[in-house]
Amino acid sequence: MSQATTLYVDLDRTLFDTASFAFSIRKAMKELFAVDITAEDSRKYFTYYDDLYDYDFFRHCKTKGITSEQIHNQVVPRLLDEYGSFLYEDAKTILDLDFDIMTFGSEPYQSLKLKMTPELQDRMITIVHERKGVYIQRELKDVQVTLIDDKPRAMEGYKAGTFIHLDRDQLEPIKTDANGIHINSLAQVKEVLV
Repeated sequence: MSQATTLYVDLDRTLFDTASFAFSIRKAMKELFAVDITAEDSRKYFTYYDDLYDYDFFRHCKTKGITSEQIHNQVVPRLLDEYGSFLYEDAKTILDLDFDIMTFGSEPYQSLKLKMTPELQDRMITIVHERKGVYIQRELKDVQVTLIDDKPRAMEGYKAGTFIHLDRDQLEPIKTDANGIHINSLAQVKEVLV
């Protein structure tokens, strides 16, 4: 009997334009609430897991006197009206594929990001607090997994699946080496999945 195959795609910096979102939400909060949340100030609310980090955005906002209700009721609608979505343009090329999202971070903040990408609302999401390969090895051992992620170490701890590393700075559209398949755009996903 062959194993089921599941495609997981990372959220931050893979499907979701995290840098644009971070800039835009800080800008909106400054305009709406006269509160300046700098990137440097945000680091005080990071919890590190090896080379990964989780940002406690809502705790940070609370220290500035901004409630989660204000974020959801004022900031979210403003950003959706202004930007529509923070989905990378090349992510639209894979929306017709059957994939789930696997992301690292806190549930409230990752859920907020998903609100900013209406195109992903119907996707299953798995939020982890460890390297994805370790999670996959332990929790999905009976599933053949393909993971697309911008972090080159994402699949550490899991060797049975396929890893597609998204490196938007890579010059070649597709290259393969001992560490897996490397692409410079999600537009190459369908070609490498064949």
